[in-house]
Amino acid sequence: MAGRTNKEWISDLKSGGKLKEAALADLRNVIASGLPYALSNYLSPDNPQFDSLAEEVIQDTLLRVLDHLDTFEGRSQFTTWVHKIAVRIALTELRRRRWRDFSLDSLVEENEEGVSFPALLIDSSPNPDTLAQQSDMMKRISKLINEELTDKQRLQWLQSR
Repeated sequence: MAGRTNKEWISDLKSGGKLKEAALADLRNVIASGLPYALSNYLSPDNPQFDSLAEEVIQDTLLRVLDHLDTFEGRSQFTTWVHKIAVRIALTELRRRRWRDFSLDSLVEENEEGVSFPALLIDSSPNPDTLAQQSDMMKRISKLINEELTDKQRLQWLQSR
């Protein structure tokens, strides 16, 4: 009975025995049929990783749906709600897999220019004390230029900049 209403999905999944097993099998098929399209921008169904990801996502989705049946508000089709959960789980797993084999050691190693990644993270902007000193120095220089230089010297200085 794949064409269940929202109430029938909830009722069947909350029941026990064969009714629940049938609902879970139908829900498994619904999720499996929607994943290739939902993930097509992220992972091709032809990719060897797709089947293992899909199986993991289906299992996690079924568990999450069963755990959160009471949170379904009925503002959409039950299967739409389940697909949304499945896609979020899949995208989270894809992000996790992308970083799983990433070594943090590579962040510390120097690149071709001899600069290590942590060195790139250092804020090179001056701290407030340095900024205050620079501002004070610029005021002094400006005062000296305006008060101590002749008009001709001031003009030469401006042209040299």
